[in-house]
Amino acid sequence: DMAFGTLTMGESLASTASLIGSPALAHGVERDVCAPFNKWLAQDKSWTGCFAGVFGGYVTASAMPDAIPVGLASNGQSAGFAGGCDMQFDKMVVGGEVSYAWMFGNLSDIGVDTDLTITGRAGYLITADTLLYGHGGWTRVEGTGFTIDGYKAGLGGEFRLPGSAMYLDARWTHA
Repeated sequence: DMAFGTLTMGESLASTASLIGSPALAHGVERDVCAPFNKWLAQDKSWTGCFAGVFGGYVTASAMPDAIPVGLASNGQSAGFAGGCDMQFDKMVVGGEVSYAWMFGNLSDIGVDTDLTITGRAGYLITADTLLYGHGGWTRVEGTGFTIDGYKAGLGGEFRLPGSAMYLDARWTHA
């Protein structure tokens, strides 16, 4: 087993594109989950509510082992699931999210397997369907012979897809 001094998930989940949502869990759905879905599409444009879904993205990573003065670097893909809740206050939206991702591709070169993240976010609605936000929080990266706790911070944009409970969440994150 190799002891790692530092593991940097630089530009982690860079430009991650996510389609997250379901009629019962999408933003703004009334508390009565049996309410007709079309009623939500026609009337409720609030960002207050909870969500769940899946995501995928591109990841670059580097590591500096304690034992040798040579760093390792790699990139690959991630796929996972996320869930959270938001509250809207006029044009401001604040919320939190928990996500879990598996790493693929060349990331196996440095032994990175999974990433658990708990983040908060705060953003501003530039239109009723477009949120720009900053996010940050705690992360745990696990791999072959190591577990590292750290932080993540970044910027993102969330865009509702017209006529749908789905939305696109594109974000850049540094860990």
